[in-house]
Amino acid sequence: VQMTELFDKQSTDEFALAVMLFFNQFSGHKVPWVQHSIDVTWEKGPYQNAKEIYSMISKCGPCITKCLADENCKACIDALDQIDTRDQVSSYRTVVSYESELLRDFSLCILQRNNIFECDATIPKVPVVEPMKVW
Repeated sequence: VQMTELFDKQSTDEFALAVMLFFNQFSGHKVPWVQHSIDVTWEKGPYQNAKEIYSMISKCGPCITKCLADENCKACIDALDQIDTRDQVSSYRTVVSYESELLRDFSLCILQRNNIFECDATIPKVPVVEPMKVW
């Protein structure tokens, strides 16, 4: 269903995401760009999900409470709950439409300071892109 919805959007971003999700799920190999999800999923299993929820509450409880008490910040979290957060384009579009200091603090605490979801993104080495010589 998710891949069908991505193909229906008929954009290169959604097509690329659908292909990566397919190979991540069915090839027997993990695709690093879509391997990590900040969603509670069956693939991660109950232990990993519980560990992430406990870490969020114990390490970022005050940020979470402030964000959920704010109408705008909570609306963003609710909107993010409606999409697969491995879809970075949709996630980005959602976050920028609700930008606020509370959302920034929430994100910094969970994603960067404490790396609750144990993501380890690396900069791709290919394709090699030469810098522009003339502007």
